[in-house]
Amino acid sequence: MASSSISEKEDEATESVKDLRAILEERSRQAAIQVGIRDVRTYVDPYILARRAVTFFKTILTHAEELVKDNLDNLSKLLSSLADELAASAPSISPAFVIASILQVLYDELTETEADINLIWRAMSKVSETVEEYLSESLEGIEHSCSAAFPEKVKIAVIGGGRLTLHCLKNLKPGSTITILEGYPDRDGVWLYEELSKLRSDVAVRLLPDAFNWQAAIESEVILILLSGVGRDGFASARAGSLALATTAKRLKRRVLGLTFMIAVEPARYLKGIMVPEARVVFQERGGERLSIPTLDLFDVREVLDGIITDKGVYSDVSTLTSDSLEYISQMVGKAFNAALRELGFKPPGIE
Repeated sequence: MASSSISEKEDEATESVKDLRAILEERSRQAAIQVGIRDVRTYVDPYILARRAVTFFKTILTHAEELVKDNLDNLSKLLSSLADELAASAPSISPAFVIASILQVLYDELTETEADINLIWRAMSKVSETVEEYLSESLEGIEHSCSAAFPEKVKIAVIGGGRLTLHCLKNLKPGSTITILEGYPDRDGVWLYEELSKLRSDVAVRLLPDAFNWQAAIESEVILILLSGVGRDGFASARAGSLALATTAKRLKRRVLGLTFMIAVEPARYLKGIMVPEARVVFQERGGERLSIPTLDLFDVREVLDGIITDKGVYSDVSTLTSDSLEYISQMVGKAFNAALRELGFKPPGIE
């Protein structure tokens, strides 16, 4: 009878764990849809995706605190659910995936130190604050790096109308010429064209359809491609049409540069071989048929780009970029950890 009672309790505990995981997964799914990190169109703009990933993370922490309470196993399940949703909702080289990696690294470091649940919980909360602080500073860093990359007036063709592109181009020297490709199907190039036209009257800005990549390349000195992410294996993702523009530019011996920021560089996992079904296309109904429209190109940085502009400088070597990204992300993890220690009244390690 006693063994039967124990077995029943174990079954109840197992069901409780399953219920908690199911609840967390459902809340993660709902928050992901609400915030928009499952919207494949956001993949083109790494800045917007990073903002949405942070909002998703904060939303889940708020909703899940009542479920986790003081149970370390429950917290582990929460973090696993968070990381899975972030990783599954976006291609593997994206800010969302990098934030998932930061969560996992931080959790692993905290559990190795046998930290209590309060410290782990506060450290996780500090992740969002640390990333938000980074995002606020990154736009200024992009402006500085682009000013160094384009010190004189320049004729430049652009594909990928994101926030990083706007901040890169807004300070070009007077007399420069900017040719922007439309960016079908979401036409983010139209948004970039309108914003730049408001900001700069001393720079010639024009908008061309995507099919005019030959004209854009032949009439420009530099091609700038907004990268949604860069993987450790050297592959990058960018707006559909980017590879065609770059290939055309290469034949014309034009300089081709990528643009992204550190938190969109994934140093921990390889893109190659990771299946991301339907992540690279957006589906539309036309005439009763479901059509797939590509939203992203994938290509080897080393074969296509002459360099990558980031908020931390201009890189000509992708291995150096991923190495620096790994170091920078490690610093972000340490910053969140030390901030949590201070908040709880502990002295961070190595500080007298």
